[in-house]
Amino acid sequence: MNNYEAMEMLKDNTILFNNGVVSQVMINRPNALNSVNIDIIKGIINIFSQIENSKDVRAVTFWGAGSDAFSAGSEVSTLKNIRGLALTEYVTFGCQAMMSIEKCKVPVIAGVQGYCFGAGLEVALSSDIIVATKEAKFGFPESELGMIPAFGGVARLLKRVGVGNAKKLLFTADLISAEDALKIGLIDEISDEGKLTNRVDELAENISKRAPLALQSSKKLINYYNNPESSALLQKEVEKFMRLS
Repeated sequence: MNNYEAMEMLKDNTILFNNGVVSQVMINRPNALNSVNIDIIKGIINIFSQIENSKDVRAVTFWGAGSDAFSAGSEVSTLKNIRGLALTEYVTFGCQAMMSIEKCKVPVIAGVQGYCFGAGLEVALSSDIIVATKEAKFGFPESELGMIPAFGGVARLLKRVGVGNAKKLLFTADLISAEDALKIGLIDEISDEGKLTNRVDELAENISKRAPLALQSSKKLINYYNNPESSALLQKEVEKFMRLS
């Protein structure tokens, strides 16, 4: 990613770069493997609210800063130390953040390199298209911690990879390669070495040239037909997470 100086910084964590019709969103915590905390979550909500109100944006690309991780998941200290109302707030805002990505009026493309685990994978799954490097790794390690995905990840994983693959990933907490992720439909494409940014930007530019109202209608219909009862399913998942916490 280039042009960091042109990006708008939000609480030193999440940054937005609005470049004409294509907006770039990045989790900017490379020293923490872009782990997710409440500031990141609220930053995502803030950014996608801006995107929703923009008349110019036609596509969004989503990144993790650095080369080590798209996002390694929720910040460990957050999961260990919050309880009660603070935990409810974290889960509620997290679900809202993922929904803001999923329901964004324009297509969202996640460019993944390095680790993409837990809440980071939830971000990717909330996007419309996932492009990854060959070295990327994916997984939901929550069962090792006695937890489940917190923000609707079970439902989105199921829709992406089917019942058998979803159960295997969640039950085993295995981390899988980009090649295996592509085979099961978890991601959509593997980029050539060193060309992730170019490939994602190429896709976004291509999408941005299409009729915007047609794209918006297509996205809404696909999301509806794919899961017309998403709100009820999401609430069930949140209830299960809270019981385990």
